Amino acid sequence: MSEEYIGMEWSQDILERLQMIAYEETVREPFRKYFRTTATFLSALLMGSSDDNFLLPPYRYLDADYLVRELSPYGSSFSVLSMELYRLIPAIHEGRIEHVKATLYTFIELYCMFEEDYLPENKDGVRCLPDPQRVQDVLYAYAYDYSELFLTEQLDQIFGNKKNMYSVSFLFPIENSTFDTIQLPEEIASGHQYDLTLVLGERIVSRLLEELKQYLLENKITKAEGERLLVILKRSDALTSDQTRLTKHQKKVLLIFGKETERLVQELPG
Repeated sequence: MSEEYIGMEWSQDILERLQMIAYEETVREPFRKYFRTTATFLSALLMGSSDDNFLLPPYRYLDADYLVRELSPYGSSFSVLSMELYRLIPAIHEGRIEHVKATLYTFIELYCMFEEDYLPENKDGVRCLPDPQRVQDVLYAYAYDYSELFLTEQLDQIFGNKKNMYSVSFLFPIENSTFDTIQLPEEIASGHQYDLTLVLGERIVSRLLEELKQYLLENKITKAEGERLLVILKRSDALTSDQTRLTKHQKKVLLIFGKETERLVQELPG
């Protein structure tokens, strides 16, 4: 197991559960294949595997279009989950324990929702897959509860308060990672960004803006420094302005976040 996690009871428990998921047959296809393959990747990652075949998740599970097509009606939710699991590569390497725990527990919680014994029954007593909204609600709770942690990690990278951070989530798609082996094509990163807004929507934007405002004030970010955020948002808009997958609702969410971020930056001291 990775040196940072040796002797930690929570990591032993999670590792054992992941190793079980990798072989269990308690979830229906095609979701079983997703969970089993992903659990194998996570187990190897947590153990510090040196095998390159296990250091990256299957590429298809980072492709939002593939997930929407193959795991409907949960495709967007699994797109969000897959990218959050992908972000564990640097998080584990850098020893960001709370980040690692939050994401792995969320993966296991979602897995349990799809296990046959826990599926809800309809009026005829037939077990049905979980309501897609319930799956989204789990991801919303994850994002809401840990928004300060995740956004702080990301903003620390933008403003240079910490080195070796990497993130493509929470509406600021960050590039220039020191982890060259995990660079994502821009279309993959942006695809995840849009699925994040679809799953979390307007209800998470106000929370993120509150955390953003608090960070800017507490760290005494100047207007000149804050302009970096606007450059990142404009670059993201330019990359994906012609994406037909972007719904009116998603455009509205991104527009709200962009305008409010610009307002916060303009209010900063020079």
